[in-house]
Amino acid sequence: MWIENSKEIDEKKSKFLKMSEEEFDKYMCKTYPIMFKERNLPKNQTCMCWGLNIGKGWQWILADLCEKLEFISGKSGINVVFKQIKEKFGGARFYYGYETEKGKSKSKNSPSDVKYWGDIIENTISHSEELCDYYCAECGEQKDDIITLGGWCYDTCEKCLEKKREDGIKWWREYKELKELAIDVAYRGNKEEIKQLKKVVKGFSSRTNKEQKKQQKKYDKMYKDAEKKLAKEKVVKKD
Repeated sequence: MWIENSKEIDEKKSKFLKMSEEEFDKYMCKTYPIMFKERNLPKNQTCMCWGLNIGKGWQWILADLCEKLEFISGKSGINVVFKQIKEKFGGARFYYGYETEKGKSKSKNSPSDVKYWGDIIENTISHSEELCDYYCAECGEQKDDIITLGGWCYDTCEKCLEKKREDGIKWWREYKELKELAIDVAYRGNKEEIKQLKKVVKGFSSRTNKEQKKQQKKYDKMYKDAEKKLAKEKVVKKD
């Protein structure tokens, strides 16, 4: 992973954390029109129609990536075109394609050149995706890793998750303690302790799964209520 300049990061972060999602969307489309040329196409042609679906804390990482890709484009004559930008499993995903501009690079984009630059583009984008794993999508502060609880992955740090879900952070801290205990027990190799630990872990997993099912029921109810509301509104409009 590349070593980033912390002062430069702080400046970029503060600039983009101030922007709303709408402001950031407009800024990126205006600054990098080729990369985001599919932004306003219909949904039957691209997934970019859904917008730049990442948290404020990751906006600076995407902006920094586009700056690097623009530089690569100037040298190679290969333009990246984003197809979808979203959060998935607590991390960022930047899906893309690229177009070549014949005559712009010295070798006129021969197949070997396209592969060479394609590898550079892929590595640059992969690095930015990995970087998002270690920054909170809400506040932009550094974090240890992606928080996973009962099958759910979170793109935030512990502090931001606590604001959203106090119960969730409780499970996360318990899980971390269990993980550390598991390493310690495995190191000592005590069979009886390992057996007891497996029981505790099994109990923890069942509790987190119950919590997950509870949340799912809540979301299902909200979805059904919204559908009913829309159906009523349609009837009123017809009348």
